[in-house]
Amino acid sequence: MPQGLQTILSGTIVFRVPADAVMEVGPLVDYPLPASWWEASEKYKNQTKLVKLGTGGYTLEGYHARTPFPDYSGPEKAYKILYNLYYHYGGSVAHYESDGYEVDRYLSVYKNLSYQVFLQFTHMTDPGFPGHAAEMPGYFSSYYDELEEPEQSKYTSPLELIYDDPQKVPEFYVFLPSLRRALRLSSSARCAPYAGSDYVGDDIYAGIPLPVGWFQARFLGERKILMFRPTPGNRAQFTTFHRSSSPNRWWANGRYLTH
Repeated sequence: MPQGLQTILSGTIVFRVPADAVMEVGPLVDYPLPASWWEASEKYKNQTKLVKLGTGGYTLEGYHARTPFPDYSGPEKAYKILYNLYYHYGGSVAHYESDGYEVDRYLSVYKNLSYQVFLQFTHMTDPGFPGHAAEMPGYFSSYYDELEEPEQSKYTSPLELIYDDPQKVPEFYVFLPSLRRALRLSSSARCAPYAGSDYVGDDIYAGIPLPVGWFQARFLGERKILMFRPTPGNRAQFTTFHRSSSPNRWWANGRYLTH
């Protein structure tokens, strides 16, 4: 189980489930990525290289689009996985509303509701989305978050701009309703708490540490993990078979089939 779920089930914190609660584990289900993403992964899979940095970490050369290292292996396996996460598939435009419940030291509870938009500028694979590299040169993606609740924080809106170069510190901005203007924040603001919670800027990009090359990675092993996932809608776009460059191998639903 993920660490957070383990903690909630342990009953040692404020957030907990009833002692008689039952978790129903369903069958293993494959949720593949769009066919266009896998086509790009197959096309460019041998062009991306890891380059050692003086920090002890790695950067990339030759990246175009898709998962940088679909067949990760070797002594740099951990760094290949790390960059697969950095260039993960998130869709050209993703927008959603989410809520969470905050508890302060006095056990007062309030709901934190926000509207979020993720936009990718370059390295596009989704058909019909040419990207915005011309308007935003040098940037990879952006993340916008606008608070709707609680009322005293309404319209507070942080914006993170992530560079195409994973070795650059992202830019941070925030719109403050009390000042009626946006402010550019220090790069160190990525470690500052947001809206009275323990959520920080470094949590925004899927929990991936930025800049990536400043950190060292170590591969610990492979595990199956329980996750809460909604049932997808139309999956027809994921069912096309694609011929691989390797003999007797085909892409099907985001994985190799060998015969």
